[in-house]
Amino acid sequence: MARKVDIIGALWLAVLLAGAYGCSDGEKPASPPAGNQVSGAPIVMISLDTTRRDHLSFYGYDRETSPRLQRLAEESVVFDDFVTMSSWTLPTHASLFTGLFPMTHGAHYSNAGDVALGDADGAPGGFQAFRANRLPDDATTLAEVLQHNGYATAAIAAGPWFKPVFRLDQGFDHYDADFTSLEGRRGNEVSDLAIASLDRIGDRPFFLFLNYFDPHDPYDGHGTSWEQFLRPGADFAVSKTLAEYDAEILFMDGQIGRVLDELQARALYDRAWIVVTSDHGEHFGEHGLEIHGFSLYEDVVRGVLMIKPPRDVSLTGSRAVRAQSIDVMPTLLDALGIAPPEGIEGEPLHEISHPIVAELYRTTGNVQWKGERFRRELRAIYEDDYKLIVSTRDQDPDAGLFDLRSDPDELEDLGAQQPERAKAMRERLEAWRAARRPLATDAVEAIDPETQRQLEALGYTEQAPGGAGD
Repeated sequence: MARKVDIIGALWLAVLLAGAYGCSDGEKPASPPAGNQVSGAPIVMISLDTTRRDHLSFYGYDRETSPRLQRLAEESVVFDDFVTMSSWTLPTHASLFTGLFPMTHGAHYSNAGDVALGDADGAPGGFQAFRANRLPDDATTLAEVLQHNGYATAAIAAGPWFKPVFRLDQGFDHYDADFTSLEGRRGNEVSDLAIASLDRIGDRPFFLFLNYFDPHDPYDGHGTSWEQFLRPGADFAVSKTLAEYDAEILFMDGQIGRVLDELQARALYDRAWIVVTSDHGEHFGEHGLEIHGFSLYEDVVRGVLMIKPPRDVSLTGSRAVRAQSIDVMPTLLDALGIAPPEGIEGEPLHEISHPIVAELYRTTGNVQWKGERFRRELRAIYEDDYKLIVSTRDQDPDAGLFDLRSDPDELEDLGAQQPERAKAMRERLEAWRAARRPLATDAVEAIDPETQRQLEALGYTEQAPGGAGD
């Protein structure tokens, strides 16, 4: 008989690790003795880069872009109110791995960043450097905790922000970010390497992280027929862009399906925790914006989260709980009976009480893309149906108070109509900010030219007028 675990009103304590080595508060756990292994449930975490939830079938999209994930969703809890930490890759994944807000772990754009993005070798006209912080050594990652509790840990990455210089590799026995394409690594290669990792791991309990990058700009469909997603009567150029994007999601879905099928063939699927999440979405002209990383609107921070438990665990409770990327790590550790690191800011999904806050740091000196409008810091806080976006720039068109129930597209700023609500939410956001204790960052280190070339090609840097860029 399947055990029932209430994700709202009860503990997720479902799969206890026999002989697990728990870690004491305030310390990174010591490694278990050589050869000592625990009998834990496998964990597979899948990250969907640049994937809008409203373009996924299991979130109600009217095009069949994700049939294989739809089948997984039928065995999972799919969360309706999930907010990512930012609108670009590095800070959201650093939060996913550490359970810390971006302001705390520090892995985001920063004028004093410890990684310098210098001029790219061979880039036309030269590019002006901007800086970002990499994940500090003081941060304790999910991979580190699981590794020290007897898990084999492996990661297959597809996007340039996963290069080891950014230190998202902490705690992984095997970390594969060895690719050179300016458009990242395609999903078929990720799945090939994931299956090879299963061969390498053998019978040990494992944590396998997979980063699929396919829907990232530029869109081309990856050989999948994008014509099937064209919308009759719509502007062809716009419809073609969306169709190619949808085709890339379908391609990615099929590649994820290969890994899920392999887990089933190896009798691992039923025993595994499988987590599917996204790091951010994408703009397609909303608010005059394209791609991502320039705002905190819902198009880019309304995210994906589904969790499939082992077959002997039945998850009950509301899928409407509002959660963030920082809550995934403590949820899994709680389910496995492993103590979380001291200072973790996320919480298990049944007991979330922290403010829901998204962050974006693009200040003068580290980003010049698209001009003055985007040189600012943005933070967003959620409360009931309302969302407040606060900017460090006066009269920022991308800031304001929005009622997400009546205005899901965030078109009407209610700040002038509801000043008291806006003031109270701003004060709560300031109190949250004042309570953060950022981790120490490390010395400046130049990024390798190939990684920079990839970042430029993907739109994170752009040549500025007159040959100067970032």
